[in-house]
Amino acid sequence: MAAIKERSGDKIFSIVNFSLTTVFMLIVLYPLIYIVSASISNPDLVNTGKMWLYPVGITFEGYYRVFQDPEIVKGYANTIIYAVGGTLINLFFTLTAAYALSKSQLIGRKFFMVLITFTMYFSGGMIPSYLLMRSLNLLNTYTVLM
Repeated sequence: MAAIKERSGDKIFSIVNFSLTTVFMLIVLYPLIYIVSASISNPDLVNTGKMWLYPVGITFEGYYRVFQDPEIVKGYANTIIYAVGGTLINLFFTLTAAYALSKSQLIGRKFFMVLITFTMYFSGGMIPSYLLMRSLNLLNTYTVLM
């Protein structure tokens, strides 16, 4: 099988594309690595600037103190419940609607597509949503966030 020759313009584009992608990746990765390293380093060494990229004086005291607070654990539990529950609910309704709308014999298919698309772009707003949730007695419940 013959190999496809890459033109010089394509080679230059690939080199520039790879270089820019690498630069952007480093711009994003450095703060993330620094934060993780600082979180497990000795706070005095971080404050004096002795920690640059790699952890120095490794200690997990900060994590120990954070997870002693029951509100933090409750917050993580709520986050997991909302993320998993909301994703499952959204997935269920999206799949069922997509299946129904994929059938060409569905009466009013175009109307429902326009209705769904319109509500994706334009919602009722924050105040009407709040009033609706209040009238349904869903305030301060897991259901309202899902």
